[in-house]
Amino acid sequence: MLRRVAIRSDVQRHGHGRVLLSLAEDFARAKGCERLASHVATDAVEFYRKCGFSIEPERVTGPSGHGAVFMAKRL
Repeated sequence: MLRRVAIRSDVQRHGHGRVLLSLAEDFARAKGCERLASHVATDAVEFYRKCGFSIEPERVTGPSGHGAVFMAKRL
């Protein structure tokens, strides 16, 4: 499960988010993970979709956080 992270608005749309997410996926694979999931801010859903994530039903206990969408990706 990824914690929420963000790229500063003045440096967004330069590929930093994709690189950061790619490094997190590589790390998770190296640790034997088969799936990556996160509660994603609603304004970041399209970014995560473009990176291969899809919206999934809530599978964790407790609230997902205000304004968040649960998304996951098979690695």
